[in-house]
Amino acid sequence: MAKRHGPGLITEVTRVLIHIRELARREKDFAESDRLRVELLSLGIICEDGVDKTEYRGEFDYQFIPRSVIDR
Repeated sequence: MAKRHGPGLITEVTRVLIHIRELARREKDFAESDRLRVELLSLGIICEDGVDKTEYRGEFDYQFIPRSVIDR
């Protein structure tokens, strides 16, 4: 399990990892996408891939990260 450094740092790290994962999925690099899913899970973030969207759930000060956040 990842060492907890506080919600702010974890949120920024997860935002970057989620963005990279979304880029990998768009490029159909599913091996990288799966690797990042495991990395996010180690940070307490669950990736739920759907047909049209991916939802990310975690245990911090948010439950879902909408795609508008990923595109920042």
